[in-house]
Amino acid sequence: MKVVDADKRSAKYWKLKAKKKKFQTAKDILAAAQEYIDLTYEYPVYTYKPHMYEGEIIYSKTPIMRAMTLQDLCRFMGITFQAWMKLGESEDQEIADAVKHVEAIIYAQKYTGAAAGIFNSALISRELGLAEHVNYTREGEDKIEIKFIAAKDGRPANPEDMEDDDPQPEIPDDI
Repeated sequence: MKVVDADKRSAKYWKLKAKKKKFQTAKDILAAAQEYIDLTYEYPVYTYKPHMYEGEIIYSKTPIMRAMTLQDLCRFMGITFQAWMKLGESEDQEIADAVKHVEAIIYAQKYTGAAAGIFNSALISRELGLAEHVNYTREGEDKIEIKFIAAKDGRPANPEDMEDDDPQPEIPDDI
């Protein structure tokens, strides 16, 4: 399977930027994140699969979901990743909660996409900070140990360690 982003319209994806340039409120952050999320669905990546048809090899073009990343969100917003991290550490609790909410959305999209086989699960598990370690014993018995390590941003990697009571900021209807 060959994955390319050769569609002329999708080639413009990298040039797209958020409408707003200053992110001083939670509403600004959530609005920019919503724009980004909409664009990832509007501009999919395409896969070209070969098929035989009447003795000829033809390729079918199939759109697949574009994986969201914090780095791509930052590119879209026109800010650095370090600036994003500072927003997450803001003393304004609404801004910090909005950042955590957006990060949770991106995490869930990548995790779900990998679980569904849309994304490469090995790449996504590394990106999310998940790891699997196989330990072989001398007796010939295979032991599989799943070892969770903390994600790069300090989130717990084990879904069971995540808190359900994290505040979820409201997304305004006028976005």
